[in-house]
Amino acid sequence: MVFASGRRLPRRALFFDTPCVSQTQIARKLGCQLTRKGSIRCGRYEATSVPGVFVAGNIIEDVQLAIVAAAEGTRAAFGINRSLTREDYERRATGVQHVEHPPVDDKDVARRRPDKLGAS
Repeated sequence: MVFASGRRLPRRALFFDTPCVSQTQIARKLGCQLTRKGSIRCGRYEATSVPGVFVAGNIIEDVQLAIVAAAEGTRAAFGINRSLTREDYERRATGVQHVEHPPVDDKDVARRRPDKLGAS
């Protein structure tokens, strides 16, 4: 590796990070609440403030690694399946269609990501 000063530093490997820019136009148009940093505010199972809308990946602004995004996607998939199953059960049992959606202000999530549930 050669620095701007001309100093050389021998290395066999180099890791670097590229900046990520939040792309939340769709979330804004849907009415999702955002954090002060511009990420989508979410709660249990990556549920947003809009019933039926879930998120995963770099838009949450947690650790931005593929493995973390995969875990968030798994939580979101579980939340979506849970929501749809409960909605279907309630519709069949009562004839009423209601979207079951986890709250954004969830204490378990606040312990996991305390900076993500503050005022947007």
